[in-house]
Amino acid sequence: MKNGRFVEVQLPSAQYSLIVEDDSVAKQIRPWAMEALVVGQTRLILSDINSKMSDADAAAYLPSVTLNVVSPAFMNLVLLPYKNWITTIYQPNAIVAEVYDRYYFIQC
Repeated sequence: MKNGRFVEVQLPSAQYSLIVEDDSVAKQIRPWAMEALVVGQTRLILSDINSKMSDADAAAYLPSVTLNVVSPAFMNLVLLPYKNWITTIYQPNAIVAEVYDRYYFIQC
């Protein structure tokens, strides 16, 4: 956040890095990617290399996110941008794998 506005951080970056709080749950395999090791919960902290904060202060004040590692129940493949498998000519598409931790059945 700069001047009260959210700023998107591009990773990898010369100024920012991600720190895994609990190395037993996940480990950093690239500056922007984590690998889950066991089922559990940890935090990812966005650290500024130029900051002189101690680790305790950094965990309290820097932006962070909770990373939950769970056992997968099923996977769904989605074609973006419309979440529909009908494609349009000359429009870029991306296939995304959505992984869910439990089944929810909706009855109509």
